[in-house]
Amino acid sequence: MFRVTARKKKRDRRRKCIYEIVFNYTTHIQ
Repeated sequence: MFRVTARKKKRDRRRKCIYEIVFNYTTHIQ
């Protein structure tokens, strides 16, 4: 899933949140 972002540094923590929101959004559509 989107666990790949966990490998990155703290700087990418924001992206992780965004990815989670997008993931939840796409899940709702499906």
